[in-house]
Amino acid sequence: MGEYAYVAGANDAVKIGTCENMYWLRFEQLDDISARSAYSLDPRDPRVWEGIRFRFPFPDEDGIPVGQHAEYERGLNIADDALAESITKHSRVQFLSNQHGGAGRGGWNVMLPCPLSPEARELAEDGTRIMRNGGRVGVDIQQQRVWGKGADAVLAVVVRCAGCGALVSFPTLAGAAPIVEACIARANGTDDRDAAERWLTIAQRITAGYNNPPERIRQA
Repeated sequence: MGEYAYVAGANDAVKIGTCENMYWLRFEQLDDISARSAYSLDPRDPRVWEGIRFRFPFPDEDGIPVGQHAEYERGLNIADDALAESITKHSRVQFLSNQHGGAGRGGWNVMLPCPLSPEARELAEDGTRIMRNGGRVGVDIQQQRVWGKGADAVLAVVVRCAGCGALVSFPTLAGAAPIVEACIARANGTDDRDAAERWLTIAQRITAGYNNPPERIRQA
């Protein structure tokens, strides 16, 4: 289900999300919303925050208006499988048999553990061969969500497993520390000053979501 809202100064509603994912709306842009569209949730209402996720504030997107982000499901990849393997709750991946005359001809549709999950590691230890043929690795920094209430509320980072697409929130900065450290390591490991600055800014914004979250979160 699409979610729409009116932005101050505009006559037409813009799409801000799909179901619980506010793909085209950062939390900091809530003040740009003037009204919700009919039959859509109101992202300004603290009562819905527990069930929705906001677009991560990528620094190269600063200044882009609500609803105008080009890549709706954007994620910034950290190619480190150790981060994905630390996720305890993965999704299943789909295997379609494509032998014996073309895609789907084998007639099998099998749901398997994420290759980066503890279940898959157990299968590998038992002799099941699990191989990668291209694709993304590690995790993608993708969203933020409000976690907790009152003085304990934070704006937590949400990452997506590159293996299965599972979305994982980190309720505490301690839990998110490996993501922050990975961003800093990438900043220190590049000679590209612009890239280093972007990685450091991302690390700072993740940290700020816990140490200095928007005041409206704790006042709700």
